[in-house]
Amino acid sequence: MTLVQTSTSVTGEVFASEGRRFPVSSLDGITLHVSGLEGSSTCSTYAFFISDRQYDGHGTLVAFSGNLSGRCCGTLAGPFRVQRRPQ
Repeated sequence: MTLVQTSTSVTGEVFASEGRRFPVSSLDGITLHVSGLEGSSTCSTYAFFISDRQYDGHGTLVAFSGNLSGRCCGTLAGPFRVQRRPQ
């Protein structure tokens, strides 16, 4: 996953197997919507609902966590945690 934040807007991509990429967007920085998935229009997105952010001593975001939810009757559901990779 790559993410870029500008003010409260977030954009980026989720990388999946076989080189597939799915766009990420958010207008509030709290809910990350992932789209472009296979399926009907009602089953083609899922969202990361961010409830916790962790920062290092310099104020850089190093991890975030929350709950994942899909649109297809809970196809994707449950807690998640994303940790920034050291560069």
